[in-house]
Amino acid sequence: TGDISIQRTTNAPAWGALLVRSQQVMTDIKAASIPELSITKEVLVKKGDAWVATDNLAVGQVAKVRLIINSMRDMDYITIVDNRAACMEPVIQTPRPVYCDNLIFYLENRDDRTNLFINRLFKGQYIIEYEMNVNNAGSFSSGIATIQSQYTPEMTAHSAGALIKVNLQQ
Repeated sequence: TGDISIQRTTNAPAWGALLVRSQQVMTDIKAASIPELSITKEVLVKKGDAWVATDNLAVGQVAKVRLIINSMRDMDYITIVDNRAACMEPVIQTPRPVYCDNLIFYLENRDDRTNLFINRLFKGQYIIEYEMNVNNAGSFSSGIATIQSQYTPEMTAHSAGALIKVNLQQ
């Protein structure tokens, strides 16, 4: 933590931003949102006919990542970066356009994250889901999901951090 001060030398209009980066233990990261925008991330596994939220997985299982987005206003050009646990690989690897919950977006998988690009996000709640293969045993940071408007970067929110435990067998 520290102090910052800004001195203006003219009366001309000006604007600026301050970006602060830090490192934290994943389980210490709390969800952050603004009144206009929020995102929640859940990891689910199939139990019988239903998908249920869990933080205990097994190698070989298929897990589903669920992102719940709440937008209180219409927004253009939204990016979602979903950092994933090192124990997961996307079931579908190739980038592609997706239609999910009345929302059209482009999904791109990277080594450590999944990016979603949304041209138009209308006011409302959306649930986006995609499947992952669980491939390594151990304890892993789940990663956070961050949503941000590219036109107005101050419109941003992120999910809470969590720990995922993966066993060798179910």
